[in-house]
Order: sequence, then structure tokens, then C-alpha cells
Amino acid sequence: MTTHRMLLGALLAIEALLAFGGAFYGLSGADGVPLEWLRGSPFKTYLVPSLILLIAVGGSFLIASVATFWRLPADRRLA
Repeated sequence: MTTHRMLLGALLAIEALLAFGGAFYGLSGADGVPLEWLRGSPFKTYLVPSLILLIAVGGSFLIASVATFWRLPADRRLA
């Protein structure tokens, strides 16, 4: 495995972990984060944004990381 592929896969995995962490924090109530930050958005709580962060962002980073490490044919497009 090349150094570039390992670095890219690791960075994608780290981003997935950060997205999952942020999503779980939001799903647990996001203590310390004011609800005023949602003013002007279509959201009243952090539930939906956290689910988007978990599934869309974290999930896509995880899929791209796995594809990169496993050398799947679509790895470049996913990354």
C-alpha cells in the first residue's frame, strides 16, 4: 500500500470518527451549545442536524476510507 493511500485512508477515517463524535454529542443533547445557534434555521433542536452529521457526513467518510484501504474500484471517486 502506498504512503499516499495510507495517509488518505487515515485522514478519511479520522474525519469519520470526528463526525460520529459530533453527532453523538448532538444526539445526547449538546450540553453547552446554545439553541440560539439554530435560530433562522429550519431546526428547533440538534436532533436532525446530528442525524445528518452521523449518516451523511460520517457515513460517507467511513465508506470512502474503507474503499481507499480496500482498494475498491470507486475509491478515488468516493474520496
